[in-house]
Amino acid sequence: MMEDIWDRVPGGRPVRPLEERVAEDDKRRVSEFSQRMLERWIKGRKIYGPDTKMDPFQEAYGECLDLANYVLEIYFRLRELERRLNLQAEVLRTAGDVYGRDTLEGV
Repeated sequence: MMEDIWDRVPGGRPVRPLEERVAEDDKRRVSEFSQRMLERWIKGRKIYGPDTKMDPFQEAYGECLDLANYVLEIYFRLRELERRLNLQAEVLRTAGDVYGRDTLEGV
């Protein structure tokens, strides 16, 4: 059903699927991610010092829970983004049917 709508929306899909992305972009993204991770690691070492006095298991459990919460939030946001994009596609498709395809060229 949604494939039909996307095919009829002027300009096609607003977001490229992952398999269409170029390897150079992936390398740049991974490099940026690695750099940000390193920056946070160094910042943490400055704040907490090299020898922290905390239970590593409790810290790991807390990190797992934090990560799970972030993933849940991202999941909800992605679902909402998908809902909005599908709604927008339906509006554009309907407008194209009502006003004619030429009216929506370049949108």
